[in-house]
Amino acid sequence: MRLNLSLLALSATISYDQTVIAETTTFISPMRTPDLILETSDGSSIDNSTSGSVIIRSGKSYNETSVGGNVTILAGESLKGRGGNVDISGGSSNGHSDGGDILLSGGDTDKGRGGNVHLQSGSSSRGVSGNIALASSTTLVEGGNSGSVILSTGEAKGGSGGVIALQSGNGGYYDGGDITLTAGQTSGNGFKGGSVHLNGGEGSSAHSTDGGDGGDLVLTGGEAKGEGEDDDGGSIALQGGTSFAGHGGSIRLSSGVSSETSSGDVLIASAKAGHEGTSGALTLTTGASNSGLGTSGSINLQTGNVFGGATGGISMSAGTATDTIEKGGSISLTTGHSDWSSSGSFSVQTADGGAKGDSGEVSIRSGNTESGKSGPLLFESGSAAGGGSSGSIEMKVGYSKYKYNGGHVKLAAGEAKGNAIGGSVDITAGSGTSSTGRGGSVSITAGDASGKSSSDIAGHLTMNAGSANKGVGGDVTIESGGSTEKDSGAIVIATSDSGSEGISGSLSMSTGTSKRGNSGEINIRTGDANAYNSLNTDGKTGGGGNITLAVGTADYGRGGHMKFSAGSTTGFARQNVWNPIDVTGGEIEMTSGSSTQSHSGHIEIATASAGMQGVSGYLKLQTGDASSGDAGFISLLTGDSTNGEGGS
Repeated sequence: MRLNLSLLALSATISYDQTVIAETTTFISPMRTPDLILETSDGSSIDNSTSGSVIIRSGKSYNETSVGGNVTILAGESLKGRGGNVDISGGSSNGHSDGGDILLSGGDTDKGRGGNVHLQSGSSSRGVSGNIALASSTTLVEGGNSGSVILSTGEAKGGSGGVIALQSGNGGYYDGGDITLTAGQTSGNGFKGGSVHLNGGEGSSAHSTDGGDGGDLVLTGGEAKGEGEDDDGGSIALQGGTSFAGHGGSIRLSSGVSSETSSGDVLIASAKAGHEGTSGALTLTTGASNSGLGTSGSINLQTGNVFGGATGGISMSAGTATDTIEKGGSISLTTGHSDWSSSGSFSVQTADGGAKGDSGEVSIRSGNTESGKSGPLLFESGSAAGGGSSGSIEMKVGYSKYKYNGGHVKLAAGEAKGNAIGGSVDITAGSGTSSTGRGGSVSITAGDASGKSSSDIAGHLTMNAGSANKGVGGDVTIESGGSTEKDSGAIVIATSDSGSEGISGSLSMSTGTSKRGNSGEINIRTGDANAYNSLNTDGKTGGGGNITLAVGTADYGRGGHMKFSAGSTTGFARQNVWNPIDVTGGEIEMTSGSSTQSHSGHIEIATASAGMQGVSGYLKLQTGDASSGDAGFISLLTGDSTNGEGGS
């Protein structure tokens, strides 16, 4: 090959084996320097020959210390205008074959590092540096695909694969350059725009002990090294695509699947705060719905199902406050509000138990404390200010089948370990505060027994006051409600009617045994009638209430007895003037009521009339026997009269 250049005119002749392959001549013009064209002859369509190639190659170097020759292609400089371009294009094809490729390849080597390939735009001392555009051409055929742009490093047989680094330029005084990855749009009906996939590398080694691990995918916002309060680190925003008529794009965070062991974790956490800041908040919120037909999105927290093991739990814990007087974090769960309808319901429940298991426990408790008060538990339904009924509070234990006992309901106030009073248990029905309101009732009912056997006993109702070690035991007070204008409430203590084959239950009132001192009294009395006072304006009067002790009627068999018996004593009399001990048996005293203005009341002791075939009962007045002294006497006396006759 030979290249000839003339002096007066730029003439290039390329020949091979004395045959001219390409030749060009351009005369020198004072307005423009001549072009240099390296061109081969065209191929012939007659013999189907191929056009010749153009090869520019530097010479070889055979010494280890020497370097092969460079090949430099430079466009012309311009002192005041625009510099010349360097255009490298693959050959066009006017037929059905592919266009020619462009291959930029660094030099190969046997033992060293292969040559690099650098694509770099031109610099500017005062303006903007040039762009680098890697783009496949637009296809002009209907239905054809545009070419792909592929950035890939070579495969490493024994080392690590090469890195692909996309880095925008630094900003000296203004913002650093952005990196934008945007998939292609589509204008076709029924098709979607291109996707953007970021995948970590595959660990393809299947070694059973320590095979390959998958590569990580790390998204990190830019670091802010400024020392001002407004110098924030870069944010990460993940946002699904917008839609005009369909649904907006979803965001899905899913850990990786494992064929043999556990799937990966998903951790969403804000970083810890600095010395004078607050750690970032974590907010899960669904978007608002502005139409009258749609609803806002739900938030679902659910652990996965499991086959053959235990399912995962859900734990919610507010932060702990250490080395500070501030309170620990609160947890607030509030249902949605509605301007015109009901607010949302709140349900806390465990799932149903399996065929051979128990249902889960529901535990609501406040935490322990070392020096302050433990937190109270408040169960309160909301007030109904608009005219409706306030919500009820219902505590109910579920039923049990077969031969298992029903669950208990236990209300227990807190113990007082120190020198204090134990907590109270108050059960109070609601008051009717309006002018026509009625107070609510309190009903305590033991459980019914629906069994067919005589041993199936209904539940008992027991009321016990607290016991004391050194002090007095607690009182039991049953008192009916009062009224400012009408009757006070009644107290009814009664046993229910018996069944067809039983007797009615007994009613027993007794005081406890005393180990030192008198045993407790039983006082049965009716209240005073104070009708004659300044508040009585209608002239009505009232008498003292009656006390009636009556044994029930028997339609078959003996009538029931009524027995009055004073207390006996088994003590020994001691003659001690300083500490005399009275061991006399208890007395029975019956006195009718007195009157300051009229008659005193009668006392009538009589046996009832006999039936058709019997005799009336007798009346016996008898004193007891005496072992060492006079027997008791019987004295019948009538009262004196100041203005009338004495009684007979």
